[in-house]
Amino acid sequence: MWLESPDDFDAQDAAPPNEARAHPSDQARLQERVIDRGRRHGLRHFFVGSTPETLQALVTGLEACFPGVELVGAHSPQFGTPAELAGAAEVAAAAAPNVVWLALGAPKQELWMHKHAMSLAPAVVIGVGAAFDFQAGAKARAPEWARRGGLEWAHRLTREPRRLTGRYVRTNSAFVLRSGACLARRHGLM
Repeated sequence: MWLESPDDFDAQDAAPPNEARAHPSDQARLQERVIDRGRRHGLRHFFVGSTPETLQALVTGLEACFPGVELVGAHSPQFGTPAELAGAAEVAAAAAPNVVWLALGAPKQELWMHKHAMSLAPAVVIGVGAAFDFQAGAKARAPEWARRGGLEWAHRLTREPRRLTGRYVRTNSAFVLRSGACLARRHGLM
């Protein structure tokens, strides 16, 4: 089983205005809550992605914040080749985690989850984008007001325009078109 939680994406914005709404997704917050609450159940966690330095800072920080947490491994596929990514799945499986946290960036992490999640079962694989970088202090989070407003993506775009502009133009445009068509059908406009 796998779960993708895009950076502060709030699909609920496409919902009718009177329907109940939850807080926008926040991968770093999700990860912290699962790790914290998982301690009393003995959940074992494995991390795939980012750099070795970021992973080390992440693990050190989580162990300090959540005493007793079971962090059973971390792996950074250096160049992201298919062989390295397949090797990451093998390393994770050998550690027998309950949860595999994945931060490879889009679309690489979605493709990795689709290809390897079943081989890691019964572990759950959760794609968390930039959460490792945020929690390790490698990248700055957006201000709270921007996160609450679903604008973390805009903050990240101003920090990494070269890396993110193309991705956001491709993926966000497709999302806006599909969401618009869905809303138009829902309201009888199509």
